[in-house]
Amino acid sequence: MKPPCLITIITLFVASAIVITAQDAATSPSWTSKDGRVIQAKFVKLDGEAVVVEKGGKEVTIPFAKLSAKSVVDAKRLGEQRTPGQADAKTGTAAVPATDKDLTIDLGGGVTMDFVLIRPGSFTMGTDLFNKGTDKTTHKVTLTKPFLLGKYEVTQEQWEQVMGSNPSKFKGAKNPVETVSWTDCQSFVAKLNAKVSGQTFRLPTESEWEYACRADSTGTYCFGNDLRSMAEYAWYDPNDKGTTHPVGEKKANAWGLYDMHGNVREWCADWYGAYPAAVVVDPQGSSSGSYRVIRGGCWSDLADRCTAAARGHDKPSEMSSCVGLRLARSSPP
Repeated sequence: MKPPCLITIITLFVASAIVITAQDAATSPSWTSKDGRVIQAKFVKLDGEAVVVEKGGKEVTIPFAKLSAKSVVDAKRLGEQRTPGQADAKTGTAAVPATDKDLTIDLGGGVTMDFVLIRPGSFTMGTDLFNKGTDKTTHKVTLTKPFLLGKYEVTQEQWEQVMGSNPSKFKGAKNPVETVSWTDCQSFVAKLNAKVSGQTFRLPTESEWEYACRADSTGTYCFGNDLRSMAEYAWYDPNDKGTTHPVGEKKANAWGLYDMHGNVREWCADWYGAYPAAVVVDPQGSSSGSYRVIRGGCWSDLADRCTAAARGHDKPSEMSSCVGLRLARSSPP
């Protein structure tokens, strides 16, 4: 007797109510029928009131009516993650190209720089708890395009490898560079883009910064609201010892980004200005101003200055031993 072909097996699954064990969209989840039959089939996309899976190069559509309530929720969650190469037609969010991934660039001299792929999505920006005012108004933001963000703050060895000098007050190759102005950062970006072929790096927008800092957290910090956890994630007052510290020594947030709270504040691309009250898509900040945005808090700040929503600002020419930077790159280049 010939063994049943793949399509026959999947058809049997569709004919009965099945249960999905949801895993990362990039893997092949286990699809299990109620009578115990199991296959591994890659999640492809949502198609109306159904989910499309792929096995052995064949795509099969499974109606939600054949799935348990939990399986429908899991399938929709995978759909919201937007499998690489798939656009979200409902929201208009751009696809993450299948070739997109985290990035490491070689600066020479054994110095590298790591970037984490941040997928598009929506979040509530601002806070109703700390730093109230018209420039902190909570509002819904949607980012429609993926981007890459530095896994760590730019270090002194990275800056020196590009610029040929180190302006920092607190010396240390792996410590974040500081005492750099916003204008200095633009020079760094220009030289880095000339040095690394095929890449276009920049400072992140303020909305990109907060979205990545939160990493789906709706709390005051990337880890929620429990201040007892703060020292696990941040160098700040009172654990700073009066200096910056090597990047990456504290815990990363849920998206693998380090030192989003504390160590050094980080320049953003935007002019500083009042937040809008309405929903915004891919905001670029104020069209003009006198100050540039600074985010994240630093080694000498108390916890309420290091929140995900806390904003700072300074003149583009100003510099401080509390202020450094983290780079972004639009994706793909």
